[in-house]
Amino acid sequence: MEELWVEQSLVGSGSSVEFRGCTCTVSLPERPVNMGDHEFGVLGGYVDDRDGQRIKTAYKYLPVYVEIPSDLTADQFPATELPTELRDRTEELYRTGAQIASELATQYVRWLRVLSGQSSIGPSNIKLSDARAVLFDKTGERIPLGFISMPGARGRLGEAMRAATPANHDTALLAAAEGNEPPLAEALLADAEYLTTDAVHPDVRLGVLLAAIACEVKVKEAITEVAQPSQIGLIDVIVKHHQQVHVPAVVRFHLLMDAICQRSLQRENSALYTRVEKLFAARNKIAHIGHKTLEPGEDLQAHVKTAQDAFAWLNSIITEHGQTQAAENAR
Repeated sequence: MEELWVEQSLVGSGSSVEFRGCTCTVSLPERPVNMGDHEFGVLGGYVDDRDGQRIKTAYKYLPVYVEIPSDLTADQFPATELPTELRDRTEELYRTGAQIASELATQYVRWLRVLSGQSSIGPSNIKLSDARAVLFDKTGERIPLGFISMPGARGRLGEAMRAATPANHDTALLAAAEGNEPPLAEALLADAEYLTTDAVHPDVRLGVLLAAIACEVKVKEAITEVAQPSQIGLIDVIVKHHQQVHVPAVVRFHLLMDAICQRSLQRENSALYTRVEKLFAARNKIAHIGHKTLEPGEDLQAHVKTAQDAFAWLNSIITEHGQTQAAENAR
C-alpha cells in the first residue's frame, strides 16, 4: 500500500492480538524497520499544523510481526551448502508467517477504510500481499535465508484530511483478529466513494447504484436497531418479506422511521430528504432505463455525498437510542 493515514498519537505504537493460533503484532513505527541486514522504509507523507506540530502520518507499508513456534535458530544454518530439509522447514515458516500477516493486514485495512473514511484505500475486496519478509529466531538473530515475495498492494491509500484514530485502530485490529467482516452498509458506501473518486477507472453510475443499496441496507439496520420489542414482528414482515410488503426505500427514512421511533428525515431535514429522493430516482433510472433519462449535467458524484449525509443522520439516531437504553438499564 502507499498511504494509510493515521493520527500522530498512533505513530510509534504496536498492538498485539491472537490470530490463526499465533501472536501477531501490527506495528506503526516512527522510523524504518530493522530487517536484520538493512533498514526498510515504511513511512510516506505527513501533515503538520500551523505551529509545525505533526498531526498525521502516512504509511506505505504495514509491518506485521507473527510469532510462530519453532526450534530453528540462526546458528543452525551452515556457511556452505544448505541441507534440503532445513531449507524446506524455513520456507514453510516463511509461507505460513507471510500468509497470516497478509490475512490480518488485509482485514485490518478493510476495517480502517470504513472506520476512518479512507475509501481511496481501494475496493472492499482489497487484498494486501507480502512485500518483504524476514525471519528472526527466538533470540532475535536473523535467519540467513530469504525467499522471493509477492509485491505489496499498491493502491492510493488515504486522503490527507482523513486519518485513522486510536479508536479506529483498536476496533479494526480486534475485529480483524476475530475474523469479522466490516459492516455491509458501510463497506458498500466506501466502495461507492472509491468508484466515483479514487478508482483508476472510475464508474460513477455503479457508484450511485452502490450508494443507493448502501442506504437501503443502512436504514433497514437502523429501523431494526431502534425498534421496540413489541414492534419486532412488524419489522420482520416489512424487512424480511419486502416483496410482499413493498415500502419504497425513501419512505423508510420518513414514515417508517416516524412510526418506529418518532424520527423523520423529511421533518428534521427536508433538504437532505429531497436529496435522498433524488438519489433513489437516479438509481432507478440507471437500473431500469439506463443512463439515457438522466438529466443533462446531473452530478452523480453528489449522490454519494447524499448517502454519506443520510448515514450520519441514521447513525445519530442509533447512537441516541443506545445511550437511552444504557441509561434505562443503569436505573
